[in-house]
Amino acid sequence: GLPSGTYWIGARLDSSTDNSSGNNETSGWDAFEIYVQQVSDLDAISITPFTTDAFGGEDFEYHVEFANNGAQWTYGDIEIRASYNQIISSIDPLLVSYPSGYFQSLYGQESTPIITLPDSLADGEWYLGMIMTTTNTTDGNPDNNTVASATTFTKSSRPSNDDCADAIRLDCF
Repeated sequence: GLPSGTYWIGARLDSSTDNSSGNNETSGWDAFEIYVQQVSDLDAISITPFTTDAFGGEDFEYHVEFANNGAQWTYGDIEIRASYNQIISSIDPLLVSYPSGYFQSLYGQESTPIITLPDSLADGEWYLGMIMTTTNTTDGNPDNNTVASATTFTKSSRPSNDDCADAIRLDCF
């Protein structure tokens, strides 16, 4: 693509072959200054909880896919949130934030991180959500910066007298 910058577009007219010499703008030879600005386009493609039954304070695994569909590289933040519904917003509980990551232009990536699920998250059925924001460029399509999981996970709290957190489950044999 054309790099961001100032350019001149137009046509240079030859008055000997032009039928109307009145339209010859001699100050710019019918050229006009324009500014081209490439944009980034962060796209939150998908998020999926791999852990379906989770406890606060323990490992929680999920999978994310995202891309920068724009022609401009950018830095951006990623927030992973929990929500009782698939309408993900900044008021949903924040699980983890990844600040100022580098997103190459026209490039997608995926990852399967493991985080510690906060004890402070209420028990219940939760959807996962991902919100992406650019930090140094204009986002060409901010409507695709948020995605919710299609499936839920169940967050539970272990009883305070549960001393079997690392025990082997006998029903597995």
